[in-house]
Amino acid sequence: MRFIKTDKFVDNSISIRMFLPFERETITVTNLALRMLKRKTEAFPSLQQVALALNEAYSFRVSLHMTGLGNKLMIEYRFQYLQSQYCPTGLEDSTVLKIMDQFLFHPLIDAASFEECKAQYEDKLLRLQDDPDYLSSSQCLSLLDKGHTSSISIQGYQSDLETLSYQDVQKRIHVIMTLKKHVYVCGRPSQAVLSYLQSIDVPLEPMMSMHPYQGTEYRESFLQKEIAQTSLTMAFKTKITIKDELSYPLVLLNSVLGQCPNNLLFDTIREKYSLCYAIHSSLIRYDGLLLVQTGLSKANFEQVKFLIQEQIQRIQSMDYSDELLENAKKDWIDSIRSIQDLPFSWMEQVFSDDYLHQTASIVQRISKIQRIQKEDIALAAHNLSLCALALVEENDEEV
Repeated sequence: MRFIKTDKFVDNSISIRMFLPFERETITVTNLALRMLKRKTEAFPSLQQVALALNEAYSFRVSLHMTGLGNKLMIEYRFQYLQSQYCPTGLEDSTVLKIMDQFLFHPLIDAASFEECKAQYEDKLLRLQDDPDYLSSSQCLSLLDKGHTSSISIQGYQSDLETLSYQDVQKRIHVIMTLKKHVYVCGRPSQAVLSYLQSIDVPLEPMMSMHPYQGTEYRESFLQKEIAQTSLTMAFKTKITIKDELSYPLVLLNSVLGQCPNNLLFDTIREKYSLCYAIHSSLIRYDGLLLVQTGLSKANFEQVKFLIQEQIQRIQSMDYSDELLENAKKDWIDSIRSIQDLPFSWMEQVFSDDYLHQTASIVQRISKIQRIQKEDIALAAHNLSLCALALVEENDEEV
């Protein structure tokens, strides 16, 4: 168990993490299972009773999250509650322990909840089909080699959902319930709560290997939809993992390209040429991918595509201002310094360090960022190669 002992917050915050293989065959049933797991428990067998129990515990907060980390799927329970000294009548350890134990080990799974959660999940997947940015990004990633987890939609698949039975979800929940639990704590919980958490904790094993996307074939997709605007997503493989020497320059490359204020994509394509509505870049660091996404008019597609690649070439040739690089460094350094301002971001950093077996301090990381030069970023930029493109365009036909 990792315990961040601090008086910085009025809440005690707890993160409990578990891992599953990230697989195309099980992602949809896992999504549905998580919807059911956070719904009701044996001691609180209705949504009203759950809400009442949490409210009576001074708005105790419970949430369940899922994240893809390379070829692993991480499931995270989050618990957050007010420290006893800030509660007018105190908060009993027994109440805290009961709520956590109920959600972790005693969820109430029934056929009625299955049908309701399945309908809600289907509605969400259908709504996503009307989101041009989601469509273009998911379509772009789906073009990547099927043997790599980056091609799997973490949201799941409607075609799979239609075939799922109550028994399928029961089996998946059983698998999730038996997973090893890795516990992170921030605040000052009582000894009783710490002892309970220690009893369920299993030490985290660091990630031993990483598998960045290595596909060699370029693929593209063009899809027409009844939508308000066209969305373009381009995926570039970086061949750089989080542990590589070029990992830090890659983060700054992404910032200069399409993240920090006055980045190259926004300044050139949006401000200078007015060819798009919005544009940005992002990294999928565990998969070694950089994405560029923009909303545009389809008449501007070819020019925007050219200009996106031209901005990458500018980074390769170091054709951008020193001020832009300093702004990118400042943004990153500010984000590092603010990590400990929020309990879950603080625990996330501790988890990331454990998982990646990293030991650098905040001071050491900031120093490393400050030493990066344009030449380092150019070297990372030369690793980029376009591997997939998806354009979801508005349909011109009159309805």
